[in-house]
Amino acid sequence: MAVHDYDIGIIGGGQLYREAMPITDRIYLTVVPVTVDGDTFFPEIPADVFAITSTERIPGPPAYDLLIYDRIRR
Repeated sequence: MAVHDYDIGIIGGGQLYREAMPITDRIYLTVVPVTVDGDTFFPEIPADVFAITSTERIPGPPAYDLLIYDRIRR
């Protein structure tokens, strides 16, 4: 039997992000330094579960950061 690895993207909203967190291995988080009105936010990323493994500054306007978090394997 073949084993396949698949990347699946979750693109919101807030409740779906929270529900997917326990089965998530990698998070691609875009951080844009602007203030906007809204009522849906990405949940807090637990530092004891995920570590930042890559950061990249993307030129703007506006410039933004792409952070990659990977699940810490113990």
